[in-house]
Amino acid sequence: MHKTCLLLLIFFFCFACKQKKNQSEIAQPIKDTTAFFPVNDLLLADINDVKQTPYFIYKITTKKKSRDSVSLSKEEFLSLANLFLQKKISTPELKPLYKESSFHDLSTSSYTIVYTATDTSLPVKEVTILLDDATNKLKHVFIRNVISNNDSTLIEQYDWKASKSFRINRYIKRKDNSETKETNFINWNDPQ
Repeated sequence: MHKTCLLLLIFFFCFACKQKKNQSEIAQPIKDTTAFFPVNDLLLADINDVKQTPYFIYKITTKKKSRDSVSLSKEEFLSLANLFLQKKISTPELKPLYKESSFHDLSTSSYTIVYTATDTSLPVKEVTILLDDATNKLKHVFIRNVISNNDSTLIEQYDWKASKSFRINRYIKRKDNSETKETNFINWNDPQ
């Protein structure tokens, strides 16, 4: 009888230790080893190309029914291109606040990676990256940014066409229902 009690005691002790070990394993945070797609690195490569190559850079601004075009200096180009770089979401603090999804889009011959904000207070709502499905090279980057305050909402749609051009669309909707729309198209290597 003493042997049976001793065996049961050892069994329960081992089982209890095993349970405790499993619970401690569960309590450990899992290290996130996935990485964001290096969008900013690819944009910087395009920006550096523009810095080093004597492209004719111009901007077309469209507001309501008016359209205006001007040539841009490299400094003006860099100032506008920097708006894309400021929308960086891959910092360690922000990474958990975005959900990644991806799919192969046969209609555009692209692999598409989408980062969607899970926190509605973040201004960058979505980043969409299109990669050529034959070469895996960057084709487009789309960034949707929304900023709301007491009297208006600013919606910005950024569109970077790799190695060619970019576009910044701004839409401001005010509480009094007035609105402003503006599109800036910046071209350095896009024959369109």
